[in-house]
Amino acid sequence: MSVGSLINRIQSEMAAGTIIDWRQLRKEIIEEHKSAANTKDRVALLAIYKAVMDAVERQSLVSDLAAFQKARNQDYSLLLVSEAMIGVTDGNVNADKLLEVTSREVAAGRLDRNDELHRLALGGLAQFKPKAQGLLSKFRSVLGR
Repeated sequence: MSVGSLINRIQSEMAAGTIIDWRQLRKEIIEEHKSAANTKDRVALLAIYKAVMDAVERQSLVSDLAAFQKARNQDYSLLLVSEAMIGVTDGNVNADKLLEVTSREVAAGRLDRNDELHRLALGGLAQFKPKAQGLLSKFRSVLGR
């Protein structure tokens, strides 16, 4: 499925008054993000992700809002980290690329400038110099995964 067809499907379902399965849509967005061919598509998917998750919160579709928000933040952070790892072959996050990605998200209003991931990117990830453990694993431990 392409980003355009995903957007069209969501719009059609909304126009028809269909109740959208946000859990399934979340999975589709994450899978599509993994295979997105370019930054434009990844940005569109991040915007869709944010819009869907905002709607879930507004409509109180979850019983444990705090747990949902934590999981949502972890998903979003991992999407950004995975984007920063495109083309990386050693398993470590490209700090410059992560700063570029998080700065773009802050500028777009999808990420708070005080978000921990953005602050780490601003710091050049110096405190996460890879040793025996890959940097992605360290990010997962920081994010509670």
